[in-house]
Amino acid sequence: MKRSVMFWLTAMVAVLLVGSGCPKVKVVCENGETQECFCPDGTQKVQSCKADGSSWELCACGTGEASSDEGAEWCDQETDLCWQDPPYQKGRGLCWEAANDYCAQLIFDGHDDWWLPNITELRTLVVGCPQLETGGACPLEDGSGWEAMDEENSPKCRSCGDGEVSMDCNWIPSLKGTCNRDTPQDPSVEYWSSSPNADNPTVWAAFLHFGSKTMGFNHTASWADVRCVRNKSPDGAPMCDPNDTEQCTCDGGKTGAKKCSSDGSGWGECVCIAAGEDFENECGTETTIDHDECTKITVTVTAPDGFPGNPFTLTGFVWAEDRCCPANGPPDGGWDVYENSGLTADTPFVMNVYTITIDETTCLPTGEYKVGIIVMMNEDDPVQEQGWVGFSDAIMVAGDVDGVEIELIYVGE
Repeated sequence: MKRSVMFWLTAMVAVLLVGSGCPKVKVVCENGETQECFCPDGTQKVQSCKADGSSWELCACGTGEASSDEGAEWCDQETDLCWQDPPYQKGRGLCWEAANDYCAQLIFDGHDDWWLPNITELRTLVVGCPQLETGGACPLEDGSGWEAMDEENSPKCRSCGDGEVSMDCNWIPSLKGTCNRDTPQDPSVEYWSSSPNADNPTVWAAFLHFGSKTMGFNHTASWADVRCVRNKSPDGAPMCDPNDTEQCTCDGGKTGAKKCSSDGSGWGECVCIAAGEDFENECGTETTIDHDECTKITVTVTAPDGFPGNPFTLTGFVWAEDRCCPANGPPDGGWDVYENSGLTADTPFVMNVYTITIDETTCLPTGEYKVGIIVMMNEDDPVQEQGWVGFSDAIMVAGDVDGVEIELIYVGE
């Protein structure tokens, strides 16, 4: 799994022209001159020089702009928590470390006191799924470890119905954004919490999926969307007009804009480039070792009569024996993909699966593991509808292993 790199949006440098002669008016620009300016909602506009050249007109970021309503938070009257609305949803999302950094750096709706919600806070947004709502049967909360997802508890955290992904978001109806992507290869949208797994806090962190109504732990090197949160501002006389914007000057003379919060409680910091775009999804997950540096498990995959044959891909994963399989969380390692295998009911396929971690930085330690094979029959086959899977018995992995056999079974509709 490779690091996702966020692109920087470069800010334009303000033009400072100093007039000569008698110091009547300090000239910073020429009449009729224009330059790009930036609004707190992430949009770029154009501002003009004033007729006397003394300064620039305000950046046109007023409430009449089409994008102005995209920078308003939503506050929960029951919890006094205010939520970023809409959430951060760009590309494949952010990895966990970057998600924490993003919320800490966020300037949104005139506020800069955001944080990544813990899983207990995130559960306050759930509606229509009692076992995931605050105080529900799922025991996963801030500070939990693997015991919250053991054989007894895991079913309480995996959906309120049949487990299928729904395009309906089981969150408070007032919230904007989406809980599912309409793309076959990446249909789900998990939301990160700040809660690490107490038993392995650097590798696993808690997530909540509002579409499939599921909670659990995922790799910190994985991607998910982010909805930051902050405490509601205390009541009092407004300090500025709600959602108003003003021009400001950043370090280095760059021109930016600041925005009054939706409740009028104060001005946000001066935003010098589009809000949220000055952020790099940096998680230290560069590949540092090759697959063949780790233990190799040689697997012979067979298929029963009725198997369509010639699948698009076969992907191998490795789970710790006591956590296998998908229902109890993502795999510990593997991610070895084979295309054009030619597998049919009459023709087995031999493939290697390596005990490398999903982020491709280290080898898995010696121990008991199970190998899982997941089949994609064609390029457009949605992940949750693949149909054909297979899992090995538990095997002790202390060096290269040969002779593992897996027969596929059909689990689709």
